[in-house]
Amino acid sequence: MKMKSLFSILFLLLGALSFGSGTQCSARSLPETVYVYTMGTTAQNIMMSSLAGIVNRNTAGEVLLSPQVDRLPAPFFWLRQLKEEAPSVRYQFKNDPEFFLDHYRQHLKGYVFYDREERPHSINIATSIAGVTDALMVDRSTRHYARRAGLSLIADATTTDYPKAYSTYQGKFDRTRLFYQRPRFNEMLRDFCIMNRGFMFYADPTELLPYAKEQEAHGKIYGWGPSEHAFFRDASILGQGIVPSDWSWSSSTTAQWRVPLVKQSFHPSFEVPTQVGRHYVAFVMSDGDNVQVLTRGWAADRRWFGSPHRGNFTMNWDLTGSLAEVNPVAFNYYYRKAKTGPQFDSFVSAGGGSMIFPSRYPDKRRLAAMIEADMQLADHRTVSILDDSYDLPSLKPILESESVLGMMFKTYDRFYKGRNGSLDWHQGKPILSVKYSLWDGADHARSIAQALNQSPHRDALSDFNSFSIVNVHPWSTRGPDGRGEGDPMSNLDQLVRWLDKDKVNVVSLEEIMIHLRKNFGSSPGGKPVLP
Repeated sequence: MKMKSLFSILFLLLGALSFGSGTQCSARSLPETVYVYTMGTTAQNIMMSSLAGIVNRNTAGEVLLSPQVDRLPAPFFWLRQLKEEAPSVRYQFKNDPEFFLDHYRQHLKGYVFYDREERPHSINIATSIAGVTDALMVDRSTRHYARRAGLSLIADATTTDYPKAYSTYQGKFDRTRLFYQRPRFNEMLRDFCIMNRGFMFYADPTELLPYAKEQEAHGKIYGWGPSEHAFFRDASILGQGIVPSDWSWSSSTTAQWRVPLVKQSFHPSFEVPTQVGRHYVAFVMSDGDNVQVLTRGWAADRRWFGSPHRGNFTMNWDLTGSLAEVNPVAFNYYYRKAKTGPQFDSFVSAGGGSMIFPSRYPDKRRLAAMIEADMQLADHRTVSILDDSYDLPSLKPILESESVLGMMFKTYDRFYKGRNGSLDWHQGKPILSVKYSLWDGADHARSIAQALNQSPHRDALSDFNSFSIVNVHPWSTRGPDGRGEGDPMSNLDQLVRWLDKDKVNVVSLEEIMIHLRKNFGSSPGGKPVLP
């Protein structure tokens, strides 16, 4: 067996061992009963998020914070999906925090006090301390719950700061996960941080030091920063990946529902024939690195995966492997609900399990191994890479994985299409850059349809310019002509209707990579066979 394959298997096994909370595996894979706290005041919700993080770490995900509403973004939606997979799971709605304190008192060792009015960052400091001391988070309005439960004060987060809190508990914080959260956020992400015994902090402008440099190499930072570019860039330089997740809700619960992961329903065969006289195009929805979007509204919203237009054409979706860690039930939902048949949904790896600029990452080989492990876990065969610099040596190790058919490349600037559809090769595998971007201020549906219909490149057997990727920006709101009101999927549906079906084939990104490899990537050294 090749040494590369041995390393790949090792990283996949390590990923499987850490799947879920990453801190303590429950003997049971699913809970018998889930107690749903139906939400209360802001301070009560924050207190309950700390209890949920501690309890869920030690159970199979028994405490869920959610309104009694079976629609997203309420996490109860995912509990209903869990019951479809595992009908034996029961649930009960509870609106009194004291029920939970009585029921789970044995998991709590005390309380930590915070005061956002006087010390805004004390809530982040309290979150960090709560995770490593099994403490309930309370402020003045909720402190009576802790005292009534017989809990004593462990720490006062208003009397310390980030450096002191970190140094006091440094040996107890998880060194593979950091959490970057705005202090104004309430219960979001806090339970997941506490479950994982993470350190939570925030700075504006973005400043990841000194804490990120103390982490183990190749870790993850959950949350979001004031500058997207600085967040991605600085984390990459420090050997960390970003998991956008500052709005994540009840992730400590869903992460513990360790259902078996399903695979994609369809992958095209390498024997798929190449049609002559056609231009091939793949539409790829971006931003699937964002686990909070994937778990809050994306799945059911008509603008995205819940669109009635899905199934009218073949569609590709960015999807992060971290979704399988944060919410495996949601991960399965996308694959189970994917359209099949002549027009189907296909899923593309959003950079593996976290957002990283490969050009700035210090260990390219280790990064490639991590991406390969995430792709195998998520059953992905193509990878989408976003970077603020095109650096071919940084991309080559990713392509050397046996799991990778090819790569889609997006430039950070110029609407992801800064390389204008250019093509590169390594070991007979393609790196195809975005050609068009369905994005307000860039291209609109009519202009893209016209460009594809009028393209002189329609010989996919001998002209590798006969392949295009269209990035679909999920947050654009103009109509198909770049004016008025619209949404990404309705605009895309209109774009496809405008295409000349005798000239343009809409296919999956996997199929494009297969055609490129078959027709142009088989010569020695991985150079394309020119016409």
